[in-house]
Amino acid sequence: MLGIKINNADKWFSKCARLRTHYTCEYCGVVYNESSQGLHASHYFGRKSYSTRYDPDNIFAHCFSCHQFLGGNPEIFRDWAHKQLGSGRIQILRERNRDITVGRIVKKNLPEVEKHYKMQYENMLKLKAQGVITRLEFINFI
Repeated sequence: MLGIKINNADKWFSKCARLRTHYTCEYCGVVYNESSQGLHASHYFGRKSYSTRYDPDNIFAHCFSCHQFLGGNPEIFRDWAHKQLGSGRIQILRERNRDITVGRIVKKNLPEVEKHYKMQYENMLKLKAQGVITRLEFINFI
């Protein structure tokens, strides 16, 4: 079975998710080097749905082990994500995931999605360089 192809928009979005936590696994707290491949971008709703594929609330930085564990235990992942985001944001994310209109817009505008998240990443890097040590949030494309 072939996986979902990763494009440049995915690359920049994933970089934002990792930088947001200063390369720290959000589940176990292990800190990774920026160049490490041990920290993954873990989606609550899978990347198949373009409606939430690039939504900052739909992505977490998880180490390989935690990504595997949470992926294999969806009830635990669900409970954990609810604690992180709260029921209201999860409900909004769930509704957006079902909104095919948003998905069509996103899929049609992938070059703009890529530019948006590249700019978000660069802005986050500036904040980090200024000494910001708290979570570095980034803005949704839509």
